Amino acid sequence: MAQILFFYKANILSEQSQNFSRENIHESLKSLFKGSDRVASDMIKEYFEEIEIDTFDINYEQLIKANHNFENEIKRIFDKTKSSFFLIDENIWNIIQEIIDKLISDLYNSKHNINIKPSERLQKINEICRDYDRLHEIYKTKLLMAAIA
Repeated sequence: MAQILFFYKANILSEQSQNFSRENIHESLKSLFKGSDRVASDMIKEYFEEIEIDTFDINYEQLIKANHNFENEIKRIFDKTKSSFFLIDENIWNIIQEIIDKLISDLYNSKHNINIKPSERLQKINEICRDYDRLHEIYKTKLLMAAIA
């Protein structure tokens, strides 16, 4: 079964966090949770809100294909042996954008799905764009996190 990227918004920080660097936010979150005897998944449920994305999935293979060094570049919040939870930084965001752009392009230019009406394809593209815009707004506030599961 393919591993999928799940998105989260940090509720433990305010939107004023956009005034700080992503690196400082990452280090602050990491420090807050460091040494806690609580399970990472419990802390994620308590301090982060999952963002439901119904129009597309981004899987681990797509991330690795876009950047072979993906695993080494992500900024983990918890110990990597306990959680895949990480902050979305500019490099990771660019990969996500490329994957979504390709998805939209493939859907728009699809010649394989001749049974799908153009209006249905455009509706699906609009739905993807709405989900993308929602993620982008959270990304701009530097509160966008993700986990691979």
